[in-house]
Amino acid sequence: MKKSMLKLYGEWRRATEAAIESCSGSIDCGEAIVREDFSDYIKLEKQIDFDEMWELEKKYENLLDNYERAIEMLEEMGYYASSIDDIEEELENLEILGYSCYFDNNKDRIVLDK
Repeated sequence: MKKSMLKLYGEWRRATEAAIESCSGSIDCGEAIVREDFSDYIKLEKQIDFDEMWELEKKYENLLDNYERAIEMLEEMGYYASSIDDIEEELENLEILGYSCYFDNNKDRIVLDK
């Protein structure tokens, strides 16, 4: 299954932010070197342009701003798998943000790890 560009951006962003903590760097898509780094990370033949990466950045930032709602929905449902279809999009968004969403051993509850 091919990963979405947003999911790849999320992986790159988390890796880059972790690297920035121990040395210098940037996630500002206005910088050509940042677009080059992302393009290399996801193995694009041609460097991503500013507008496309800016859209990814805005979507990712929006997910960060709203991830608490997805977690609240899981908590309200008691993490029961029977409700998973109702929040499929929210689970995908949490995965983009680096959470692992999987079923427990009994396959009746959703487990959420960061």
